[in-house]
Amino acid sequence: MSEFKNSEYSLTAAELADIFGISVQGVYQKLKKENYGTKVQRKGYHVPSSDVRKLFYEREISYNHQTISFQCCKGGVGKTSLAYSLAVRANMYGAKVLVIDLDMQGHMTLGFASEENAETLTSEELPVWSDLVKGDVDSIEDIILPITKNLHLIPSNLNNSTLEAVLSEKYTKLPAQNSINKYLNPIKNNYDYVIIDCAPGFSGINTGAFCASDLIIIPAAPDRYGVDGVEKTFKELNELRKDFNEDVDIKILLNRYDARKKMAVQQLVKLQTKYPENMMTCYIRENSEIPNSTGQGLSVFEMPKTKAATKAKEDLDVLARDIMELRN
Repeated sequence: MSEFKNSEYSLTAAELADIFGISVQGVYQKLKKENYGTKVQRKGYHVPSSDVRKLFYEREISYNHQTISFQCCKGGVGKTSLAYSLAVRANMYGAKVLVIDLDMQGHMTLGFASEENAETLTSEELPVWSDLVKGDVDSIEDIILPITKNLHLIPSNLNNSTLEAVLSEKYTKLPAQNSINKYLNPIKNNYDYVIIDCAPGFSGINTGAFCASDLIIIPAAPDRYGVDGVEKTFKELNELRKDFNEDVDIKILLNRYDARKKMAVQQLVKLQTKYPENMMTCYIRENSEIPNSTGQGLSVFEMPKTKAATKAKEDLDVLARDIMELRN
């Protein structure tokens, strides 16, 4: 199957200069010498993900192979937008990325839907994870869609609403803790990052995602109900860690933070006090551009340059760099 996007995700020369700690002119010279990227204006380049990957290898910058799940028992905390943005940004930095959508609402899948491919990506004829577990497809490769050359998607739709029932029926053969690893392990090394968007709540398939992960990110909305969701999620995941996966790292990511709001500051202090070792050092500011972009089938990095889009891009870039260990 051909790629769903007409072109790869890309970086600008200025973004590469910032990563490499060199001048933009130095990047231009390198791109021209190696015939990397596409010149888009008199002094500008777009450098596709595959060329960025070559430049990273030349500078001995490696990718640290991780499976990352976004989980929270509460919905509406921005989990899908964060997972989507991380996947796209990591791919812009040259990483090979597999995105797994396990939420039957399929919002992650819709994030990759453009006018050209929306009909295909939203079709309930597409096989999803429940079809894999039921044995209706031969292997995980049969449910992987190439969004670009190096960013692939396992989609979701309402057919995944039967997933828990399927797991229950097959429990004696497939314990919940193996419901992801059994299928993912044979292909996991084909990717630098596997990013899993889980449905809200506690479930067998979320347990499977936990057991398959190196890192769990719990998005925290800085309000009373958002923090309550973090507390309940952290408690449950800590129990799973004791039972199944001692090595998994659990991090809390503050999302939709507005320092002008007293409630937001209070909840931030509460989280920092209770989970000092688990708070991520970055946070995402309140910004309507993040969900707006996803709703248009775009990442925030592809949105027209506005003040709000620039702030959103800055925050999400720091998140990606932290996870990819690029901030040094």
